[in-house]
Amino acid sequence: MIPMLDASPQRIQEWREEYDIEILQLASPLTRYRHEDGLEFGYDNGGFSMNPFSNPDWIPMEKSTYPNCKWIVMPDVVGCALATTRLFNLMKDDIPLHQRAIVAQDGHTIDGNLSIPWDEIGCLFIGGTTEWKDTVGVRLAIHAKQNYPDIWVHVGRVNTKRRMALFFDNADSFDGSGLVRFGMLEELIPRIKELQNSQQRTLEDF
Repeated sequence: MIPMLDASPQRIQEWREEYDIEILQLASPLTRYRHEDGLEFGYDNGGFSMNPFSNPDWIPMEKSTYPNCKWIVMPDVVGCALATTRLFNLMKDDIPLHQRAIVAQDGHTIDGNLSIPWDEIGCLFIGGTTEWKDTVGVRLAIHAKQNYPDIWVHVGRVNTKRRMALFFDNADSFDGSGLVRFGMLEELIPRIKELQNSQQRTLEDF
């Protein structure tokens, strides 16, 4: 599981060299850090803090033209799968399929009326409220990795050791910006490296 950080390419490169670990950029219309060709990034919508449609700095169609843009988060509504699905359907045709990221929210299911549109996304972004993320969100991530290996799985707001443990084997990347904010990055990066080389991981590892 690769940390993705909302930081400048220069700072990310410094961390990569210091810790000898892969780190990618999590770009946001809120911080507006620039991009560098040699560094892959995912483009968040900033919706946890601000309605992206009200933010003139949210430019998903432009970001989709960057060859190093892995995925773009479609608009979402925190904790509401129905509203998030409607917004996804509203915008999906503006973004290439391989870059579309839907935010899984409370109410999303593996199949059924509010199922994840597996054939229409390139990335599953695990969002949702805390309890939902750590239960149903984990099951969605596991299902995606087992059945849709081409879909990138990203976990939002990983700012505790327990959450890192829950998703470590079931996601490709996570938002580690909170680790930076709370001063935990230096402590956890060596542990991440160790666990990436381990064959078995449990919650007790953390």
